[in-house]
Amino acid sequence: MKKDVWNALMIMSEQTPFTLPLIFFSLFMVNLDTRLLMMMALVFFNMITNSILKFIIKGGYKFTGKESLPILGRGYRPSNNLNCSVFGGKVKGEQTFGMPSGHSQIIWSIIGYLLVHLYYENHYDDNFKYYYPFQATFLIMMGIIVSYSRVHIKCHTPMQVILGGIIGFGIGIGWYHVYPYPPILE
Repeated sequence: MKKDVWNALMIMSEQTPFTLPLIFFSLFMVNLDTRLLMMMALVFFNMITNSILKFIIKGGYKFTGKESLPILGRGYRPSNNLNCSVFGGKVKGEQTFGMPSGHSQIIWSIIGYLLVHLYYENHYDDNFKYYYPFQATFLIMMGIIVSYSRVHIKCHTPMQVILGGIIGFGIGIGWYHVYPYPPILE
């Protein structure tokens, strides 16, 4: 039973770049809160940013002529990786570039955005000190599960996931400060 639940979590976490925009758009259609569109845009922004970062970082690895660099580690995905594509387009074991992890970058950017948003929106509430730690813990656990799943299924090295998480978290916090209060449609 425990293994089935764990496997279900791993499968769901693989789909985050695809499912998060759908969830945000569906919720937006229900309540017309433009913050949900901003979250959807944040996911797409991270997808584009991650592709650019992978291109730049891959160039750095090619320039040095090494497969592994100090601190960053290996740039390519582990050689025994499973199918690492969201849509199943890549071949099992294919050597694609994985630095930084896009899944990790996306989930941690959403977490960074939400943590800052929840803090600034609710820190005047009398019960804030009681429920914010639970909200933060839930979000962080979600990020850990998604990030761990990328290492568990051998699509990324731990350093690729950590770097993706750090970049994403920073982007999420920056995104909130650039777009803190989008208008709510009535």
